[in-house]
Amino acid sequence: MKRLRVYGLVLLFAVYPVLALYVHNIAELALAQLLMPLLASLVLAILVFAGWRMYTRSNTPAAILTAAFLTVFWFYGILHAVLPFFSTVTAQWLLIPLVLVMYGLVARQILRISNAGTLSKTSTILLIPVALLVLYNLLIMLPAEADKHRTRQATLKPSPRETPQEVADAGDYPDVFILVFDEFASLPTMQQVWQHDHSAFAEALRDHGFFVAEQSKSRYTNTIRSLPSLMNLDYLDEDLPAVSLYQKYDNNFLMNFLDRIGYEIFFIDGWGSFEYSFGIEDIHFYCMYNTDPENQVVMDPFHYLVLRRSLLSPLAPLFIDDTSNLYYRVNNYFLDFITHFPDTLQARQHPVMLYAHLMTPHLPFVFDRDGNFMENPTNHWEYETIDNETKRALYFEQYLYISDRILDMVDNIIREAPREPVIMLFSDHGVREQSSGVAEPEHAHRVLNAVYFPGGDYSGLHDGMAPVNSLRLMMNRFFSQDYEMLDDF
Repeated sequence: MKRLRVYGLVLLFAVYPVLALYVHNIAELALAQLLMPLLASLVLAILVFAGWRMYTRSNTPAAILTAAFLTVFWFYGILHAVLPFFSTVTAQWLLIPLVLVMYGLVARQILRISNAGTLSKTSTILLIPVALLVLYNLLIMLPAEADKHRTRQATLKPSPRETPQEVADAGDYPDVFILVFDEFASLPTMQQVWQHDHSAFAEALRDHGFFVAEQSKSRYTNTIRSLPSLMNLDYLDEDLPAVSLYQKYDNNFLMNFLDRIGYEIFFIDGWGSFEYSFGIEDIHFYCMYNTDPENQVVMDPFHYLVLRRSLLSPLAPLFIDDTSNLYYRVNNYFLDFITHFPDTLQARQHPVMLYAHLMTPHLPFVFDRDGNFMENPTNHWEYETIDNETKRALYFEQYLYISDRILDMVDNIIREAPREPVIMLFSDHGVREQSSGVAEPEHAHRVLNAVYFPGGDYSGLHDGMAPVNSLRLMMNRFFSQDYEMLDDF
């Protein structure tokens, strides 16, 4: 019985800190994530206990000293958090010796206890509360894990399609995705400038049911004019100053129209905020400066959290990818957000419009063709001193990756959306010399224009259709409007 109490004390003090942290975040974690830190804590406990057992030649004081060390080791992060003076990594290297000295003083007092009865009572006093805490957390964890399992099994079953009455209740309107990729080159541009046959991209879109206007052109070669034109479904006066263009974008027709008929609006801008308001009270607004994506951690997030709580927390920065800059993190965040956004639509009561202007494949060039971070001067917006050949090479890498991510997005949108959506893929303008090293003016007008309509009726669309006309046709087809088509260029 005595040996069981001693081993139980070591075991429970090893299990409790990791288990409690897991249970606190249980809704966001999988059970498998608990195993590695739990095993690490048990191994640490065994090693510390073995060391003290060799020194004291007695199980009970070794177990008490091990319990004290595990408490210091696993709860150091809390102590560090409440002491602002020690917030930096350098200051932590001062705090850790202080904590270890305090542990040494406690250990010294424990080693001075020679009475076996006192040691036994001390171990019992420590054992009872930690056993209750472990039991308490298990009572929370087991039902929660059972609920997660049932939910996981339910999601594996195909959900019934909505009935016509349910669609009618939702306004009988499709969810609308308008995704604008800044400076995304057209297929003819890729062939003529890069000698790259990108037709597989267009064919993949067609396989998903898209109409791809390969010869599409935009009237504008800069974002500040192209986006207000798109969102107002019209060409703009060439003399409008920048302030008026921003106002037209902020108070654009399309968002206001969809808001009035009951749409829930999501707006993503991968460039900046520009103090937009849109006049829509309940718009969901995301820009690069209000998402605050964290540095990328190169280990399991829960394992990283456990590390941050422990005495080894000063080592945590070693597990952060320091090469990832703001644009890499922001673009990854938005690409992932859009890809997985359809997973949230089943629970929404209103039709949804998601509009996104993503700052890619426009510089800064932060992706290689496989999505890895690509270190180069454009990460810091240095491009005027870079020769055109280098800019074209960097652009090409990012372009290939973004093309793959677009296909991932549309695949998940079409597959997971609860009702067949409208998807509009545009570039605001084509490639230009200053940012992508392409000097020929015609390529600045050649753009991406790919459309997915529920039902697959693409009558009225043609290969040279301008994006603004694609939007006008969408309004006629799905919102009972009567727009005439404008000149395509």
